Amino acid sequence: MSRKRPYRHLLFAWGVLSLAIAAFSAYDATRERPTDGAHWLLGGELIRVLGVSPGGPADIAGLQAGDVIDAIDSQPIRNPRQAASLLQSRRVGDEVRYLVDRDEGMTTATITLGSTRLLDVRTYLVYCALGAVYFIAGAWIVWRNRRLVAARLFFVLCTLFMIYFFSASDRSTIYYWSDLFVRNAGSFASLMVPPLFLHFFLVFPERRAILDRQSWLLPTIYVLPIAFYLRFSWEQLFGAAEATIGATEQMALGIYFTAGLASLVSIYTGSKDPTLRQRVKFLTLGTVLGTLPFLVFNIALGKLLGRDDFALLGAVPMVLVPVSFGYSIARYRLMDIEVIVRRSLIYAALTGVIVGSYLVLVVVVGNLVLNVSGQNSQIVAIVSTLIIAAAFAPARERIQGFLERRFFREKHDLQLALAALSREIPTSLDHEGLLELVDQRIRELLHPASLHFIDTNDGDIQITESGEKFAMPWMSSVAHSRRGVITPEIMQAELERQASPDMEQQRSLEMARITAANLEVFVPAFARDSLVGGLALGPKRSEVAYDGVELDLLSAVATQLAVQLENIRLYTEEVERQRIAEELSVARNIQRRLLPADVPDLEGFEVARLNVASAQVSGDYYDFVQMENSTALVIADVSGKGLPASLLASNLQASIRALATYRNEPAAIFSAVNTTLYESTDPERFATAFMACLDPTNGHIRYANAGHNYPMLRRRSGQIEELAIGATPLGAFPGIQYTEAQTKLEPGEILVLYTDGVTETEDASGDQFGESGLEQLIHDCHDCTAEIIVDRIREAVDRHGEGSAGDDMTLIVVRRLPLSTEPGPTQSA
Repeated sequence: MSRKRPYRHLLFAWGVLSLAIAAFSAYDATRERPTDGAHWLLGGELIRVLGVSPGGPADIAGLQAGDVIDAIDSQPIRNPRQAASLLQSRRVGDEVRYLVDRDEGMTTATITLGSTRLLDVRTYLVYCALGAVYFIAGAWIVWRNRRLVAARLFFVLCTLFMIYFFSASDRSTIYYWSDLFVRNAGSFASLMVPPLFLHFFLVFPERRAILDRQSWLLPTIYVLPIAFYLRFSWEQLFGAAEATIGATEQMALGIYFTAGLASLVSIYTGSKDPTLRQRVKFLTLGTVLGTLPFLVFNIALGKLLGRDDFALLGAVPMVLVPVSFGYSIARYRLMDIEVIVRRSLIYAALTGVIVGSYLVLVVVVGNLVLNVSGQNSQIVAIVSTLIIAAAFAPARERIQGFLERRFFREKHDLQLALAALSREIPTSLDHEGLLELVDQRIRELLHPASLHFIDTNDGDIQITESGEKFAMPWMSSVAHSRRGVITPEIMQAELERQASPDMEQQRSLEMARITAANLEVFVPAFARDSLVGGLALGPKRSEVAYDGVELDLLSAVATQLAVQLENIRLYTEEVERQRIAEELSVARNIQRRLLPADVPDLEGFEVARLNVASAQVSGDYYDFVQMENSTALVIADVSGKGLPASLLASNLQASIRALATYRNEPAAIFSAVNTTLYESTDPERFATAFMACLDPTNGHIRYANAGHNYPMLRRRSGQIEELAIGATPLGAFPGIQYTEAQTKLEPGEILVLYTDGVTETEDASGDQFGESGLEQLIHDCHDCTAEIIVDRIREAVDRHGEGSAGDDMTLIVVRRLPLSTEPGPTQSA
């Protein structure tokens, strides 16, 4: 007996531990903490982004795998621990600014911190329910068969399945210790379930002979999964990419499942003992039907092909495995399984009476017809009976329909009303008219004391009180989490369940407004995953509570109403889009007038330029500004596209022109412009710019760079030299002091200023035109005029991009004429 107790103690301890892990996973999935939605490399000193959660804050802000985060909110970052500590000190919804080092240069990103709270609660609850079923089945079986090794193995297998299902929530970050713990627990469980599954079916329902001959076999099946987990742990800390359980590992784990199933099926099909076959028949069927969809949808499609949208189809049938085990043990150990079925006895009895009376009537009338007609043929009897049955069928259906309406009249009437309203809702494209229609029909059906449609603002429900609208963020979060009808009782229960000092005042205020509004029922209206509003009803005038049928009707109407309101919104937006397109066309014409009409006429120099917009209004900007002893060449690329970028470009142009009237230093002008833009524009708006002051008397150039592409200068020797000086883009951070450099443009030399629309144009395979392509063109055209060089660059870029402009493209080419060349004639390469 002393030998058995350690097993019991260990099993009990493991059961408690697995329950604690599952409970903590569920708690952690539902609590709210700030996250940027990025996955970092945890080892080392650099904050390198390994990946971003699709649709998360980092993805929306444009962070990419491979980015290195240098600063958060202007505070330099030394290691991942410091970055995690900074983010943990913020709140959900806070905006943080990242300074990001990317291959093409420094950039900034403004990230609105999201929440780690799970969004798809319903799917997660299904997984939790599956995990609970596994644990209960495993605990029950091991409790009844504590001495069996197979029972203990089955219990451990069930607890690992439970941990796997409870941890099956997408983790938007892994720098919280709890996320890292749950993610590793779930990964460990997912890696250990397949070998334990195979192990179990090698010893159950009977031990395989090969295990006695090859004692090393059982320990060996755990070697590969443990190696996979060690590699996974190493990649989390020191890997070059986001740590995952890859396709090779998934295929290997799938082989474990397949081998376990093959072992079970071989026992059933190969056994000559009819008692054993009968005992494992249902178990085999349930295990195969439960496991095969998991292998197909979760392993093959989900893990190997990345199609997670079918995950539930593979997970839900897995419930057949513990159920079939429980049934088999209960059935063949003579344990009764009670099944309680509730029916409406009166309705069922009356329906039986109607059907029986109908059959009796058909038979009696059929015999009477035969007796009167004197026909004794069996064929005539059958035909006459069928004709009489058809004749009396409408009467039977009417009586049956009357019975249904009598017992379920309200449901019947509401179904008819819903069908009528469903036909009316899609015909309206008038927002107010549609709401009036729904309001009228619901008042006719349910007679509420009050009824109105509550709009949302930025996803938050708004309740009107004394003519003023108030946002209800907590009520909105409850609506998103429940996706069903909300009542004051539900809100009160949520208030007690989510007791939190931080939100207590807001929740109490919202409960007071719900009470003041005499709100009995709120039915949220969702269009896809977006909350567009909801139906708010007061109590019925009859003072009878809303029943389940009525609430189902309201939910169906709200869903259809939300879809049609979304259609109306899209229609309205399309009309507005066409109007804006016309305005943008006008804005484009105005912008063209703002850009220089002509290039400067500089003795001994040729100047050419190009400006091509990807949208109707360009975010690129160039200018020629006449200064005291020089001409300023300015080129800039404003973040974004369209009208906002154009407005910022216009602001930039006005600032540079104003400062250039009394200042000659490019660096000083950029420092002043940076301050102006930072104070007058949104944080996510900035511009890269390059300014060169050219003295045409000697070719001397003074220049400054604000994060722009390095201009290329072709020397007479044929060498391409980059004016490699740079700093932070204009408007990104305050108080930046820019530096200035100098060079000289000798006779026969060419200076090319450009925006990234030139070098980043991609071909069909995603390859960029690149700096190398531009350098080669400048080499090939070194004897061409500036105008021809511009034309050749545009032709090459268009040819590379197959005519599609992915970004705005701007060029300025300055060529100093050779000493032997007079200005005027056009040369060609």
